Amino acid sequence: MKTSMYNSIKIFINLIKIRLFIFAALIIIPQYNIACTAFILKRGDSHVVGRNYDYRSSQGVIMINPKNLFKTSIPFPGEKSAQWVAKFGSITFNALGREQPIEGINEAGLVVVGLSLEDKPQYPEPDERPVVDMLQWIQYVLDNYASVKEVIEKVDKIRISNQSIEVCHYLVSDAKGNFAIVEYIKGQLICYYNDYATSGFICNDYFKKSCTDVSKYTFKGGSLPTISTFEKYNSEEAVVIGASTIDSYISQQMAPYAFMVLEKVNAPLSTPFYKNYGTQWSVVYDSKNKKLTFTTLHNKEVREIDLQKLDFKNFNDIKALSITESTNTDIYKQFRTFTVADNLNLMNSGVCIYLGMDKLPEYLEKEVEMAASYPYHYICSTTKPN
Repeated sequence: MKTSMYNSIKIFINLIKIRLFIFAALIIIPQYNIACTAFILKRGDSHVVGRNYDYRSSQGVIMINPKNLFKTSIPFPGEKSAQWVAKFGSITFNALGREQPIEGINEAGLVVVGLSLEDKPQYPEPDERPVVDMLQWIQYVLDNYASVKEVIEKVDKIRISNQSIEVCHYLVSDAKGNFAIVEYIKGQLICYYNDYATSGFICNDYFKKSCTDVSKYTFKGGSLPTISTFEKYNSEEAVVIGASTIDSYISQQMAPYAFMVLEKVNAPLSTPFYKNYGTQWSVVYDSKNKKLTFTTLHNKEVREIDLQKLDFKNFNDIKALSITESTNTDIYKQFRTFTVADNLNLMNSGVCIYLGMDKLPEYLEKEVEMAASYPYHYICSTTKPN
């Protein structure tokens, strides 16, 4: 790919992230600082992963990501981009564009969910390792690994660039029910493997902070009465409500119970600043059976996607499904070809929403257009890069 294109993408990525950071810093309101939750619910040989996506916009698509594509990560100035061949196909939820998922599951049953953290980034300083950004890390893991242990053992050969202004942590789970909470702390990759201190529940605080929060309440041996509903809509309340509800699970049907947990930690409908704010979608992943079910804010019909019914070998025709417009009737027929133009429209809209603008500034138009076309230069290959 030409150097000029790489430079334009670098300009785009950094401009967007700088503006996102400034914009987010201006609008964080303490009484409404809950945004996204995730958990694993496991009993015996059965388990599911639940996730709420809380935001002020419902835009997004469910993307079919083919395997055997040779990929290069989005570049950063002065950094070496990661390269890999996707070993597994996957289904992901993408709010901004192709190759920028916020969550998903691959055909081996590995689930990765990303959640933002209310803190400054603590990503590693530059070294010889190639880099990805904090969202393409999700796609990289889904493309390459089948188990949580494999992720823990191998993912540190890449790093998230410290030029990634936004900070995330991740819940990773596999088909056997193992899970890990993955965080970068002071430049180090930290993996909490099968740690049930918060009953498998995370939100927008670092894991150890959530551990401290839940330890104060009676259901975990503390002195404070356990709460069951929100008062302040903050992360401490979310993890207490979620973890205590998980602990109350006995033998009910697992997926419906997971949706009930998600409903109890739903974000507030609208805030003083955003009338459209809320839990835009809720997803329950059944990785053992390679299925996912989901609902959306304005359509509580449970829709199901079975990964075993999808074609992950068709790299010439990328397919996607509108999250909010989907129905459970013939859902596989609702997947449509997702072109460069579609990706550009999604990115344009997403950037405008993130920046709080009605129209994309002219000085960003070309950069967004180049970034939207970036994944469409990937080629099919079954050979790993050197």
